[in-house]
Order: sequence, then C-alpha cells, then structure tokens
Amino acid sequence: MTTEQTTPDPVFDTFFDDPHAKYRELHASGCPVRKVVTPQGIPAWFVTEHEAVRQGLRDPRLSRRLENAGPDYQRAAGPTQLLAKSVVTEDPPEHTRLRRALNQAFAPRTIKRLEPRIVALAEELIDDVAKKLAETGRADLMTDLALPLPLIVIAEMLGVPVERRADFQRWGDGMLALDAKVQKESGAAMIGFLGELVQAKTDNPGDDMLSYWVAARDQDGNPYDAQEILSLTTVMLVGGYDTSVGMIAGTLLGLLADRERFADVFEDPDRLPGVLEEFLRLYGTVHTGVRRFATEDFELAGQDIAKGDAVLLSIGAANRDPNRYPNPDEVAEERLGSRSHLAFGLGPHICPGNELARLEIEIAVRAVLTRLPRLRLAVSPSEGETSPHSLRHAVPYRRAYFIRVPLAVPVELDTLPEPSAS
Repeated sequence: MTTEQTTPDPVFDTFFDDPHAKYRELHASGCPVRKVVTPQGIPAWFVTEHEAVRQGLRDPRLSRRLENAGPDYQRAAGPTQLLAKSVVTEDPPEHTRLRRALNQAFAPRTIKRLEPRIVALAEELIDDVAKKLAETGRADLMTDLALPLPLIVIAEMLGVPVERRADFQRWGDGMLALDAKVQKESGAAMIGFLGELVQAKTDNPGDDMLSYWVAARDQDGNPYDAQEILSLTTVMLVGGYDTSVGMIAGTLLGLLADRERFADVFEDPDRLPGVLEEFLRLYGTVHTGVRRFATEDFELAGQDIAKGDAVLLSIGAANRDPNRYPNPDEVAEERLGSRSHLAFGLGPHICPGNELARLEIEIAVRAVLTRLPRLRLAVSPSEGETSPHSLRHAVPYRRAYFIRVPLAVPVELDTLPEPSAS
C-alpha cells in the first residue's frame, strides 16, 4: 500500500505541450498510480505503469458503466445520448451483445474486401498531393491524406452521403474537444444527423453497416433499437476514423522527422510492417483509456482504490514504461513487429477496428514512401534545432489527453540532388 496522497498531482498543467516528456517524468518518480484532477475538473486515479495498465484493462472490478461512479464524478459535457447503451459505456453481458454487432463491421472478410478500395483511394489522394507539390511546392499530409482516407472509408462503410462528410468530420472532431460548449454543440448536431441517417436507411436500406444494423437481430432474435444503432455508429466513427487519422499522421511525422534513422524504410518500403508496430507503441493516438469506475474497494499497483473512484489508464505512458521497454522513446530492432504494446487496448474493450487501422496506416504510408520518397518536413523548430524530437514537436497537436492527433504534417520536396553512385 502506498503513502496517502493528500493533494492531486498537477499532471495536466504541463501535459499538453509534450506528453512524452511528462510520461518520462512520471515514470522517474516511481509512483505508478497517482491522484489527479482532469482538465474538466474530475478527480481520478491516473495509472501509468505498463503492468498496472494491462491489469486495469482486463479487470472486471473496473467498470465502464456510469452507474458505478462515485458522487464526486461529473458527467461529461457532451450529450450522453451518443454513448448511452454503447460498447464504450457498457460491461458484459450487455457489452458482449453490442460488441457482436460492431464486430460485423470489422470482420476479416470485410477488411479483405475493403483493401482494393483503400489502395485506390490512397493512390488518388497521393495524386492530389503530388499535384499540389508541383504547383505550390508544399502540401499537408494531414489534410491531404491522413484525414480524408479513413474518413472516406468509414463514411462509405456507414453509408454517409458524400455531401455530408465534411459535417461528419467537423462534428466528430468537436465531440473530442476539451471545450464543453464545442462538445455539446457538436454532439447535438451529430445526434440530429445520425437520427436522420438511421431513418433514411430504415426507409431505403443500402449495402452499408447502418442498413445492416437496422435489419439485424441479436443472438436472441431481438432487433437493435434506435439508441443502440446511434451508439454503434458513434463508436465506429470515433474508433474507426479519428484514431486512424492520428496514427497515419503520427507515423508519417515520425518517419520524416528522422529520415536518417529510417533510411532503410524509405529505400525499401517492404520493411514498413515491422516498424509500424513500434510506431504504434510510440505515437499511438489513444493516450488515455475511457474512464472506468471501481465496483468495489481493491488495490492496484499498491494503491488503494475505493468503490466508485474514477480510474484513468494511461495507454501512452504504459507504452513508454522503461521497466517494460528498455530505451522506451526509441524504435528498437528487437521490438520490430512485436504487438506487445497497448495502442489498441486489451481485454474485452480492445479496439475492434485494429486490423482495419493497421491496413489503412500501412497502405497510406507505403503510398507516400513509394510515390513521394523525397519528401521532408516543412517545419521550423524553435531555436534552430533539427533533432527528430524537435521536428516532431514543431507541428501543432489537438489539445487533448484522450485522443491526441497532429493537426498538420506540412511537407515539401527535398531539392538536394540524388547522391551519385560510386
């Protein structure tokens, strides 16, 4: 049992500028579980140790259900309707029932069927990037590739009309903002839009997941109600679009910031799959797991957790725990290809779209390496620094501790001549 912590740790005071530096500081302190207050004013336990996070992700004593929250917990600012009766906020057995419906969207046969479309889409987007580079000398791999590719894939899977996809993206981003007003407005707009879309699919079914869920029955022969379909769609949007956007952008940013270290990948894109798992560990989009509540008093990594306490499992910190990963801030040869990281979670709530995300990341990044191998980051690090760390942190990021993504990956063509063969 650890020493009683009398005041919350001001973790988030310095988190947003460089969370990876904060993780190093937290690990060096030797305290795996600490009391914090989130930017929304919610008291919680913040868990950073890899083994403790793994345990928390699988522990049935940590519940997603809001009914298990203690009296100090404040409800989220956004409309709760979006995640009511959801795989995100339910525990087994109800979670299991809803998860079966969601898994249909990410079944292996579905992913395999999507692959040619994703490849073609990536090529189309790279054509546009190449054109923009030729015309202006610069492009943004976030807005020109990382963002539209997963958005179009998920929108097509759900049957979202082309003319509404920009709204779909804007509302989805707003729902993840720290600003309570933006959350509420975006969530309300999304509820209205999805309600209309569900009705449209009920009246005129198509070949998409929304139409499938409208007609589907669970294992007991019962239909999914309107609220469940709304929540399934929301989860698929956030889990299948937003996280992939950040992971594509983060991988490109990591590679371009350290071209010398990854010269072999630029020269031979077939080396990419092994490196990707390390990049998921280092630059995974999900930094903090969905809040959980203790259903009973218990101990986690030596810390007493009381019934009703909120617990935040730091995926980002766990993936850089030096006790689990020697030289945790570096890509290590011995870890290439290893899926021991927690970028997609673990246990019953592991991301159902992780294989689709991996496919999208590899296809998008491979297209850049193959078609535009001489790109470089068009950023200006502070004080003239040129280290990979300074280059990565010279781009803006979404101010968030749940899903954190780069807001831009500006690039230009390297105009230096190719080295001559000796």
